[in-house]
This record gives sequence, structure tokens and C-alpha cells, in this order.
Amino acid sequence: MGECGASIRITDNLISKKTIFCDGIGEIKMHRKVATFLCALVLVVLSAGIAFGGSQTDPEILDCADDIPYKFLDIDRAWFIEEDMDTLTVTLQLMDGPKDRLDFLSDVRSDNVTTYDFEVYFSFKDANYSVAARVQAAFHTTLLGDVFLLSAELREIAYIENGSIENETEIGSVNWDWDSENTAFTFTVDKVSIGAPEPKDVLTNTWAAVWDADKCPEDDARYLECAVDTANTYLDPGREYEFTGGFEYLYDVEIYATETEATAEPGQTVVYNFSVSASTTNPNGTEIWAVPIASINWSISSSLTKRNITGSANLTETLTVQVPENAKNGTTCKVTLRVLMTIPEGENETRLSSNTLTFSTTVIVPPTTPVQNKTLAQKLIDILTEPYILIILCAIIVVIIAAAVLAKKQEKR
Repeated sequence: MGECGASIRITDNLISKKTIFCDGIGEIKMHRKVATFLCALVLVVLSAGIAFGGSQTDPEILDCADDIPYKFLDIDRAWFIEEDMDTLTVTLQLMDGPKDRLDFLSDVRSDNVTTYDFEVYFSFKDANYSVAARVQAAFHTTLLGDVFLLSAELREIAYIENGSIENETEIGSVNWDWDSENTAFTFTVDKVSIGAPEPKDVLTNTWAAVWDADKCPEDDARYLECAVDTANTYLDPGREYEFTGGFEYLYDVEIYATETEATAEPGQTVVYNFSVSASTTNPNGTEIWAVPIASINWSISSSLTKRNITGSANLTETLTVQVPENAKNGTTCKVTLRVLMTIPEGENETRLSSNTLTFSTTVIVPPTTPVQNKTLAQKLIDILTEPYILIILCAIIVVIIAAAVLAKKQEKR
């Protein structure tokens, strides 16, 4: 649509009322998963496996092979992918990993090391985080054999100027898995625990590291030169990750208005203008439509009914509010407006909502002029100034003048 003039118009046209749609959003909570492995078990039996996304071949963090004796301490790559609207999955793949208990035991206890931290780091807005898998060779007994403890944590990170770590503080636990076939850890992070990122938000400062937690505990300074292996760093990070909301394509819709308040008389119609900015990377496009809701039973409608868009669209639309004929002075009708967008992915239809605007229309009844008691002189003046009275008076005057003229002529004779 083209550009419009005034942001609000008031007319005398009647309109019809629109049907309203509402939707809701679920929520999810964090939980911890801790496993204990006995002698008869093999470390690698932690899960049925990991379903990797397409980003395994295009990871945000890539290191490949280093000159490290134990390949299960050598980072290969790490990447991020959203499984749904509420969670973020982080995968850390190693160059190799233990295939049985004895190999793992000899690896972990080499050089008297009992605990390693495998971590992926990232930042969102003004906060720095990591997901960490702690692998610990706890103890050995004749009865139970070798016992291993594994846990996963969400940590908040404090950096120093050179990009090393001042300290790491556990702020929660995360769900995790180990995939022995691909030698990879995966971590499932609740988005609310890292600042609730939304579609088009970006994770920055992505990197990964393996630490000897006996030598460099997480609650003390961790200098990069002390790491067993690193893939990128805080000051030389991997690629940023842009959130999609768990969908293949990006979807976004926002609305704006410069004028959201007006006054009107009973029976008039108020027309507000609002702008819509909508975009999608889905090549098939998507549908958008406006949803207005009135606070009282007035007739309202919007020009933005269901409409298909492809790519980016900037629209100028209208919201129309009809003031009833019997509306009382001072009554205010508030209309909340949002625009919904269909996300045509998956089996169930998902809808994305824009921000909400509120338009307020207040009734102003014009005051009536009170009737005043007039004096006798005012009433006489009113009578004498009536048009027909003036005509009669003028006629009388003409007659008098004519009679006077005629009388003078007769006297001369």
C-alpha cells in the first residue's frame, strides 16, 4: 500500500466487528542428569544416540586434529541447533573416544589426572556462559570395580582482558548425552536459563576447551595456555549462531504506530494507521493477519485480513473503531492490536505473534447552549428584527412618506 496522510481519521461510516483469536506459550524447566558406571558397564552406554542436525557439516566451532596423545581429549568441532522453541542443543565432538571401560580408565588416570571438563562457551547479550561435561574416575573397589561419575552443568563465565577465564560459577544443570559412535557430547539447554533468546537473536563468542580440572579447577583462574585443548577462543571466536525458534526458516513480524489516541463524538468513526514489518526466509512465503480486541462492545475492524507474503514486506494498514450513537461522554474504548504470522512447518500449525499496540478512543459529547431568560426590551428587539416585521415596517414608512409627499402637493394647489 502507498503512504498515508494523517495517522487518525474520523468519519461517519459504520463497520462490522471482527472475530478474535488467542494463543498460548508453554514453558519448560531445567533438570540434572548424573550417571554412575560400574565395572560391568561400559562408559559409552549413556544413550541411544544423538540426532545431529545439518550443522554438523557446517559447525560454528572447528578445530580438527591437534598433537594430543589422547584423542578423546582432542576437540574436533562444536555446533548449535534448536530442537524446539524452548531449548538449544549444543554438541561437542571429539577426535576419538573410549570404546570400553579399560581404555577410558587408562586415559583418565594418565599422569594422575582423575577429572576432565569438556566445555563449549558462548555469550548472549551481556552474559557469558558455558555448558560443561565433567568426567571423573571416582574410585576403584574389589567388589564394584571402577566407578565413573559424569555430570553436566550450565556455568556463568567471568573473563579477564586477555581472554582467559577468571572463574566459572555453576548456575544450573543441563540434560546431556554421550554418543560413542560419533564420540560426541550433547547438551540440552533451556533458553530461559540463558536469557530467553528469541528468533533473530544471536549467540556470540563461541569456542570450546578441554580442561584438566585437577590442575585448573573451575572456581579458579583458567589460563588458555593451561588448557588441554582449545577450539577458537573468547577473543578469536567461532561463528555466531542466530536463533530460529527451532524452525528451518526465519520468521519475524513487528507493528508500529505514531498516533494511538483520539477523541470522537457519538456516531463517528475513528480510523487509525499502523505499519507492519514482516519477513520470512521460507521460499513458499507465509500468511499474516491482524487481530484487534476491544475492551468494550464497540464495532472494530482492520484492513489487514489474511494475506500471503514472501521475503520482506512493509505495509501500511488501518484499524477502524466505530463510536456508538448512544456512547456516553468520557467513555474510553481501548483496542489491543497484534499481527499473527503462520509458520508452515511441521505437522501442527504454529503461529508467531508480533508485539502488541493499544489504541484508545474517548467519547466527547459537545455541550449544548443553555436557554437564557430575555428582558422585555430584548424580546421586543427580537420581534422587531424578524424579517417579516422589518418588511412591514419598511412598507409602513414608505406609505407614510408617500402620503406626506402627496399632502404637500395638495397644499400648493
